[in-house]
This record gives sequence, C-alpha cells and structure tokens, in this order.
Amino acid sequence: MVAIQDRLTALGRLLSVGDLTPKRYAKERQDSLARLGRAMIVPSFERGESILAEHHWVEGHPRIPDSVLRETAQIASSLYATDRRLFRWRFQDRGVPTASFLEGVEEGLEDRRYSDVAAVHVRRARRWGEALTGAVIAGVGVLLAAHLRMTAYVLAAVGLFGVLHGLLLPTRWVEITSREEGEAPWPVLAASAKSARALLAEVERRTRSERG
Repeated sequence: MVAIQDRLTALGRLLSVGDLTPKRYAKERQDSLARLGRAMIVPSFERGESILAEHHWVEGHPRIPDSVLRETAQIASSLYATDRRLFRWRFQDRGVPTASFLEGVEEGLEDRRYSDVAAVHVRRARRWGEALTGAVIAGVGVLLAAHLRMTAYVLAAVGLFGVLHGLLLPTRWVEITSREEGEAPWPVLAASAKSARALLAEVERRTRSERG
C-alpha cells in the first residue's frame, strides 16, 4: 500500500509542474485508487477468496463548498465483489493535490456477506431541482420577452428543456439492502456503467446461490 500511496503523491507532483495533463492524471490516479482499494481488502480475505468484479464512482460534494475559489474533496466509493462477500470502501477523493479535506467525513471500509444481502433494488427519483431551475429560466424568458426578443425565446426553450429533462428522465441508482434490521442500504451510483452492471449481476447471482 505504501508504494501505491507514494505513486499517488508522485502523480500530484507531476500534475503541479505540468508534466502530466489533467486527463492523464485523472486516469492514472483512478487506476491507483482502485489498486489501493484492492490492497486494503486483501488482508481480510479468507483462504482462496478472490475478487470477481469491482465498481468505482464519485458521489460528489456532500454540501455546498465554502468557497468557489477553493477546491475541496468529494465523497467517493468503491465496491469489490469477491466469491464470498461484498466490500465497500468509502473515502474522501481529492481530485487535485491542492483540494482540502472535508470536516466530519470519515473513511470507512466494511464488508457484507452474500447471505446477509436481502435484495438489489433499482431506485428512481425525479430531478425536482433541475425542473424548478428550468421553470425559473423559462419564466424569466417569458417575462422579459418584450425586452430581450430572440434571447427570451432561447431562455424559454432552455428552461422548458430543463423541466422536461428533470421530470421525464429521473435519476437512477441501485440499492443493496441488508437482511439485518436497521442497517442502511448501500447505494450504487453510476449504475448504468459496464463495471456496475457486471458487479450487480455477480451480487445477484451469488445472493440467489446463498438462498439455495
């Protein structure tokens, strides 16, 4: 793990001096984080246990940043499905070396055996915030139609598109629920990604197998 952490530090240094492009930095950093997650869970493996699938995503900022001029860490998660259980690593992801850490957000590594998984549920929620923002933009376009002329029609069209997008294309995610009463479900974001589909298919298959 030390070698991987050193690699992450080196990547940040290369980015800061311009020897690494932001795109290349993001890719190599994500690869290193995935390797770091594997290195963290391997010591907990039982004899013969192996990783079958994995999925990684960034949840985003848990709250509005204190300053738009200062980069802050985002919450990220990684899931690793082995042949016996599911591991979740949740941590602060500093997208750039200068990003500050978030207060009150602790790193966590936990596992859940397939026998403890109750179900894999697909969830959907309408994007009410986007729809409201679109309605406001459209309203501004209508109210200022006499003054803005063509610009007003553009505002109204953009606003209407935002309303339709927020209502007709809801946010989709997946939740892995536990049999243990009171235990919070594990959300899986970016569920349409190839890695997510492979991991969820493995979880469902292993869960059915545990049930007999």
